Amino acid sequence: MPNVSRWIDAHCHLADSRLDQYRAALVEQCRTIGITRLIQGGVDPDDWDRQLNVRADFGDLIVPVFGAYPIWAGTAEDAVFSAAMLKLEQLLPHARALGEVGLDFRGPHDSGIRERQSRAFEKQLAIAAGAGFPIILHVVHAHPEALRILRKAKFKEGGILHGYTGHLEQAKEYIDLGFAVSAGCGILRGTGHALRSAMTAIPSDFLVIESDAPDQPPPLHLRKAGAMGDLHGPASILVVASEIAELRSSTPEEVLDRSSANLRRIFRL
Repeated sequence: MPNVSRWIDAHCHLADSRLDQYRAALVEQCRTIGITRLIQGGVDPDDWDRQLNVRADFGDLIVPVFGAYPIWAGTAEDAVFSAAMLKLEQLLPHARALGEVGLDFRGPHDSGIRERQSRAFEKQLAIAAGAGFPIILHVVHAHPEALRILRKAKFKEGGILHGYTGHLEQAKEYIDLGFAVSAGCGILRGTGHALRSAMTAIPSDFLVIESDAPDQPPPLHLRKAGAMGDLHGPASILVVASEIAELRSSTPEEVLDRSSANLRRIFRL
């Protein structure tokens, strides 16, 4: 029988203020079904403080991860971003990784915003490398540039590429750089043959499972109706694992066991 007491959500935002009234119940749900670690995704300095508060409330369940989310980093004033980087370095003893870091080029961003995102990404890669930390990558409509920056930086600490919705050949480029590919609820939305083929073929040592809660919920027919509306919690990793298991001719328990083992290795948990 698989040891369900050791399952890990590869990426979520339990400190999100939208979960304030639901957080205690979500934590109890995690403990009931055997999810014992929740790897966080950082957004901005206010979020980092909330993560520390939630960690104080719920202990080792919470795995803090601090970083400047690309959209925030691309629009922050220079002085604000510089102050954030100083704070980030001060908080490193409380973190297990840096993230979410990367690039988000969706929408009509001007070249200045994209350049600021790229500089912020490079800066945080340098901080992570100096600390020997893995990273959580957020990349949207910017994979060629993100890969270029990673290769230029010669980043060796690895991490995860969160919320992946692309094809196998692109995933292999990240795997070759030492990153695991994180599958979330996007796989549940019929997003196309390329993603499903990728999730079938990615080596098991480089595949992990995330909820990205409270955003990116499963489709309505796969989640329980309730007071949370369009939000959801870390338990959604069970739904994702069920879909991945069907694609890989496995079981949800085996998928989550392997994902959790990978995450313990990557984040040294």
